[in-house]
Amino acid sequence: MSLPRLTHRSFPIALAAAVILGFGVFIPWFGFYGDDWLYIYTFHVLGPGSFRAFVAADRPFSGWVYTLVTPILGESPLGYHLLLLALRWGSGMLLWWVLRLVWPKEERKLGWAALLFVLFPGFQQQPIAVQFILHFTILNIFLFSLGAMLKSLEPGRTAWFWRVGAWVSSLGFFSLEYFVGLELLRPVLVGMRLRQAGEPLGRRLLRRVGLHTLPFWVALAAFGVWRTLIFKFPTYQLSLMDELKAQPVQALLHLLQRAAGDVLTVTALSWRQAAVLPAGGWQNRVMMAGLVLGALALAWFYLSRWNSEPQSESASWARGALGLGGLALAGAGVPFWAAGVPLETSFPWDRSMLPFMLGACLVTVALVDLFLRPGKQALVFSVLLALAVGAHFNNALVYREEWQNLRAYFWQMTWRAPQLAPGTIVVSDEIPLFRFSDNDLWPVLDWTYAPQQTRRDLAYKYFDLSLRLGKDLTVEKGQVVEHSYRNLRFSGSSDSVVAVYNRKGGCLHFAAPKDKVRGGMPERVRKVLPISNLKQIQDSPSAATPPDALGPQPEQDWCYYYQKADLARQTAEWSKAVDLWNEAAAQGYQAQDLVELLPFIEGFARTGDWAQAQRLSEQAAQSGDARPAVCALWKQTAENSKLSPQERSQAAEMRTQFGCETE
Repeated sequence: MSLPRLTHRSFPIALAAAVILGFGVFIPWFGFYGDDWLYIYTFHVLGPGSFRAFVAADRPFSGWVYTLVTPILGESPLGYHLLLLALRWGSGMLLWWVLRLVWPKEERKLGWAALLFVLFPGFQQQPIAVQFILHFTILNIFLFSLGAMLKSLEPGRTAWFWRVGAWVSSLGFFSLEYFVGLELLRPVLVGMRLRQAGEPLGRRLLRRVGLHTLPFWVALAAFGVWRTLIFKFPTYQLSLMDELKAQPVQALLHLLQRAAGDVLTVTALSWRQAAVLPAGGWQNRVMMAGLVLGALALAWFYLSRWNSEPQSESASWARGALGLGGLALAGAGVPFWAAGVPLETSFPWDRSMLPFMLGACLVTVALVDLFLRPGKQALVFSVLLALAVGAHFNNALVYREEWQNLRAYFWQMTWRAPQLAPGTIVVSDEIPLFRFSDNDLWPVLDWTYAPQQTRRDLAYKYFDLSLRLGKDLTVEKGQVVEHSYRNLRFSGSSDSVVAVYNRKGGCLHFAAPKDKVRGGMPERVRKVLPISNLKQIQDSPSAATPPDALGPQPEQDWCYYYQKADLARQTAEWSKAVDLWNEAAAQGYQAQDLVELLPFIEGFARTGDWAQAQRLSEQAAQSGDARPAVCALWKQTAENSKLSPQERSQAAEMRTQFGCETE
């Protein structure tokens, strides 16, 4: 029995296998990230017809994508991740189709380019599925437009169909401008296709290229007029034009430097980061090693046995591919360089790499073809593909942890605040979430505490103090707080602020003015303590729960008992705080952050168990952050007129024992 070979018929399966290995196996780890929550919350509250108004501020023609898919996929992350996976595979298939129309004899090399394209390691935001469904939908439409344009050059009755399809699908840049610079490829591709059909170089060729691409230039010109003169630039500005007017020579030098740096980033640095070992212990490294080695063996087995038509071994193809890839890189950069949008290998600006992927992969294949013998090429591409799979595994670990942190964050919030009064503004600093902004978190907050909301007037708001303090929020009481984002708006008062913060290795903390003695509190949170009003928290038998998309309640670990004890401290249910300590201790849970012992210390002190209160105080006082709060607690106890003189004296002795007299 002969071993299976890779052919043009089985290549779609191989491409699907690459996409699944690179992204699909990690889907069970993922949820909603970043702007995903904005789209899903808008659908949840206002329905699919609301997306036109939702996107009106920046991309008014993009809402149709979400109007179509959200009624089908609903409010669960899984469907969106599967759809994005399919779109990524579709983009690779369409690219392979387009390139084969130009170079029909280079099936194997173009297959390598398509495989690199779908696994390109520079773009690391695949887990943000809902947001990037738009981007990959428009990328697929653009690639289809290129292919249909080339098909329309073939004689026959269907030429008009392809011509109309190509022009209509070229209008995708009205929905998303990311790929508009790649329109520069059209005349080159048409010229290459006509040359392949036997058209000689000369004026006739130029004239035919001009006639075939004229409709697309008209569409592009219409987009340019609309974007610059009518709709203009609500988010980014054409900073390059201002720089050229002010200092043309310096602006051009800066542009060349920026272009060279970005090309280096997408063609070389993107692959360098693919060789980074994962964090998190030996288990992750073993998993990554197994995945990478498996991908390497699989890729080498099939790529080295590619059964295709005889390939052209001349350097002419490589030079042509290098030129086309270089043009694609230059074209991809035009809108980003004009608007001064960064391109980096790290979040969030790795998203700028999307339009560069085509050129980067084509250049990579061309360079390998130019400088390496055919016998070594399959091995090189196998290594690159395996490294890309490893990079996406590393990235998946980051997003898995981010999803776990988000789940813990909001479950802890509901444990500590079973209900929040409508109009509450939750403020925080040093948010332990790196793929979210505060505009991404308020939908989760609103969904948690107002799940039946059906209006665009929000009941709750979430502010990151590093962005909002001194702008949207002041530390004065009684101030009106208004904030809108897209078509959603909030109106409240600074009297309804609740300050929260996370400590590394610890739990979520709710802060009140009396907590000013605590150490380790972010400075901006400390500034808003005077207006942090924990009376906004309501202990209710019908406790709020985070959205279903966040999954079931996690294990009731130490943070669960701390949050419930801190709530009991707020409501003066001291026996409940003691019971919670006993339950936590019985299950072996311990505080990693000694500040979290405070509600239990007070619970034991208030219920008369001075010995246990003293033991916990001695433990907490070992922390420089907790010690001032321990001293303040015992000072308050020593001054409590409801206690007996003996108890007050004992509390004073404890303060002396802990060295609190110097505090």
